[in-house]
Amino acid sequence: MSDDSIDLRSFLDHLASNAPTPGGGAASAYVGALGAASVAKVAAVTVGKPKFAAHEADLRAHLDHLASLRARFLALAAEDAAAFATFMQAYRLSKATDDERAARAARLQEGMRQAAAVPLRIMAASREVLDAAEAIAATGNPNALGDCGAGAAMAVAAMRVSLLNVTANIAGLVDGAEVAGYRAQLHELMDGVVEREQRLLEAIRRRLAGEDA
Repeated sequence: MSDDSIDLRSFLDHLASNAPTPGGGAASAYVGALGAASVAKVAAVTVGKPKFAAHEADLRAHLDHLASLRARFLALAAEDAAAFATFMQAYRLSKATDDERAARAARLQEGMRQAAAVPLRIMAASREVLDAAEAIAATGNPNALGDCGAGAAMAVAAMRVSLLNVTANIAGLVDGAEVAGYRAQLHELMDGVVEREQRLLEAIRRRLAGEDA
């Protein structure tokens, strides 16, 4: 068994345990990374083939971008755990005096902001994976389009989980305008995503089934 397999098993064991981290945030980041890798697979099996030479430059650019997204997702998984740790440090602060209670409340608010910022970045990166999936599905090797659909579905799944995480993390913010700002970002990031995923998956399904001429 490879070291990578052991690391994955360890992550899954910890995710399934009562340990505070990793949690859904890190899991969604890894799902986003898997989505980026699956979409990249389609470009990887297309480049270098004369039949698709007209799209070679674009596909290679997508490969580079998806590689950077995979690295970003892995970093975000670590950032999610760090943000949770920051929040828990604030939660454990003393509240014996008025000053301590005020300091603790301020630190908790900042911890919530940090905890909300990470899943927002996961959503943004996942949306970029969906963008790449749509582009590659239009020009990539049709024999590998199933991987493109899988990658798109994983990217959207990561967005849905992150939407829940942001919603949970901003629930305790006391500034109504700040909460409204976060909700506006969520709306913008999710705008049209479900419809785009459905159109892409249906187009891929039809091509795989030979229903398109």
